[in-house]
Amino acid sequence: MIQKQKFKNNNILLNLLFKSKNMYGELSTYTNKDIFPFLFGIRYDYTIINLKDVSFFLKRIFKLIKYTLQKNEKILIIGNSDEVKFLLTTPFIKKNSNIIFFNTEWINGLITNQINNTTFNKIINYLFKENEIKLILIIKSSVKDIFLKQELSSLKIPIISLINTTQTLNNINYPIITNSKNIQSIYTLMYLLRKIF
Repeated sequence: MIQKQKFKNNNILLNLLFKSKNMYGELSTYTNKDIFPFLFGIRYDYTIINLKDVSFFLKRIFKLIKYTLQKNEKILIIGNSDEVKFLLTTPFIKKNSNIIFFNTEWINGLITNQINNTTFNKIINYLFKENEIKLILIIKSSVKDIFLKQELSSLKIPIISLINTTQTLNNINYPIITNSKNIQSIYTLMYLLRKIF
C-alpha cells in the first residue's frame, strides 16, 4: 500500500513538471557542460531536461526545508523577480516567521564587505554573523548569479537554487534545473514550494 502511494506521488509530481513545460532547456550550444548529467537528450538543437532527476532533487529539497523549519531554524529566500511575488503573499509571510525574504536587488559584497546601508542589510549581516540562517534558497535574482553564489558559498550554508541549462552548478548544494524563462514552469515550482512551507 505504501509503495502504491509513493508511486502515485511520484507520478503527480512528474505530471506537474511535464504540464508546466519544465523539461525544455536552452540551445545546446549554450548549455553548460555541468548540466549534461541532468539532461534527457537534445531535440531540434534544444536540450531536454530529465524530469525524473528534477523530481528526485525536489523531493530531497522539500525534506530539507521541512526539517529546517521543524527545527525552528531560519531560511533566507533571495529573489527579486515578479515570479517571487506569487510566493510573497501577506498571509504566507505572517505564517512563516522563520523565513526571511530578500526581495530587493542583492548588492554584491553585502556579506563579504558587510554593507550596512539599510536597516534590512544590517539585519541580514547580523543573522549571518550570529549563524542564525541555516538554509538559503535562491529563486531568481537580477544580480549576476555567479557573484551572488560565490559570496553566499563563503558562509558554508547549504544553498538551493533554481538554475537553467546555461548556468553553472558551482557553489550550489541542491540545484533545481528548470526552464527559468517559462513563467508557467516557475509558477509551478513556486506553487510546490508554498505547499511545503
